[in-house]
Amino acid sequence: MKTKICTKCGTSREIEDFQENERYKDGRSTWCKACHKAASTTSRKRCADRDPDYHKNNALRKHGMTVESYGEQLREQGGHCALCPATESNNGDRLSVDHDHNCCVGKYSCEKCHRGLLCSTCNSRLGYLELLIKEGTVVPKEGTWTSLALQYLTQYATER
Repeated sequence: MKTKICTKCGTSREIEDFQENERYKDGRSTWCKACHKAASTTSRKRCADRDPDYHKNNALRKHGMTVESYGEQLREQGGHCALCPATESNNGDRLSVDHDHNCCVGKYSCEKCHRGLLCSTCNSRLGYLELLIKEGTVVPKEGTWTSLALQYLTQYATER
């Protein structure tokens, strides 16, 4: 088996104990997974000690939002999910920033493709609905969540 020495702890480990990373010649990180995890845990704790809301606010920053702009959007939505009466996600976290995945694929977005703030349930359901729309298999009944969600998507499609 191929081994590598971790530049952090100096231990020789099997190559599988290093994360894949194409930036390096051998395709693996220079620190072993255990050292990466320890450093990440320490860093997250240090940030949280300085600012208890650091990680929540960092997620907003990755969407190009501030706490103030999030609050403004939430006020514009009447203080709840854009698709249902929920005021927070089912795990107690604040509402998710919904964005157009045709513009920004992945978890985070640019500032141009924000739509609304959604609870985690509506956010997941909307993702599945968008897949069904692409397949052409959606036929909503009037007054259902699906028809409301399609109106929501249409509203943001026409605003862009």
